[in-house]
Amino acid sequence: MSKRRVVITGMGTVSPVGNTVAEAWKNVVEGRSGIGPIERFDVSAFPTRIGGEVRDFDPADFIDRKQVRKTDPFIHYGVAASKQAWEGSFDLVFAAMTPAIRTPESFLKLHRASRLGCCFQGWAGKREDPLLEGLWKHLLETSMPSMGWDLTLAFNLLRAMGFSPTIEFHQIGWDRKQPVDKATDFFVDFFRERLSDSPDALREQIVAYLEQTAEDGLVRRKTVGQTGVMTWSVQ
Repeated sequence: MSKRRVVITGMGTVSPVGNTVAEAWKNVVEGRSGIGPIERFDVSAFPTRIGGEVRDFDPADFIDRKQVRKTDPFIHYGVAASKQAWEGSFDLVFAAMTPAIRTPESFLKLHRASRLGCCFQGWAGKREDPLLEGLWKHLLETSMPSMGWDLTLAFNLLRAMGFSPTIEFHQIGWDRKQPVDKATDFFVDFFRERLSDSPDALREQIVAYLEQTAEDGLVRRKTVGQTGVMTWSVQ
C-alpha cells in the first residue's frame, strides 16, 4: 500500500469550541466543551435541547454585509475558516501580470497571505495598445479603462501602511502580426464577458473591424508600456 504525503499550508476553523485555530485548540486542551443550550432556534418541541453552536461569530468580519444577508451560515463559516487558512500561511507570495489584482482589497489579500515577504509584477504607468484600444472604443463606444491596478498605487498603499517596498522598472513592448481569424479568436474571448452580444454577432463585428486594419490578411498589434517588479517584507 503506497503512502501519500499531504502538505498542510494553512489551518482555519469556526466551531462550537472556538472561532480560530488557537482558540479552539486552547479550549480543547483545557477541557472546555462546546456543547450547551441551543439558542439559534426554538427547541421547546424537541426532547433534546442542547447541542454544539457557533457563538460570538460575526460573518461581516469576513464577508460583505450585503452578501451575508444572501447566504446561509454554513457559507459564512466556510469563508471565515478558509480566510484564516491562507492568511499568513506562506513564506513568499508572488503574483505577476494578473488581472485578479485590480483593487486595493485584492492586493491586500496577496499581502496578508505571506509570513515573510511578497513579490508583485504589474503594469506601471500608461500602456499603449492601439489595436485593442481602437476595438474597445468601436464596440463599447467609450475609451478603454486601465486593465489592472497600477503598481505605483500599490507602492503608495504599502508606504502609507508603514512598509518599505522597492521597485525595479522595465520598458517592454511587443510588435506582432497575426492572421485575421487568429486575432479574432483572441478578441472574441476578451470581449465576450463585457458585451451582451451573441458570440456570432460579436465575431462578425470584430472581423469587420480587423479587416479594415489588416494588410495582406495580417493584423498588426503593437503594445508598448512599462512594468515594475515590487518586493517587500511584511514583517
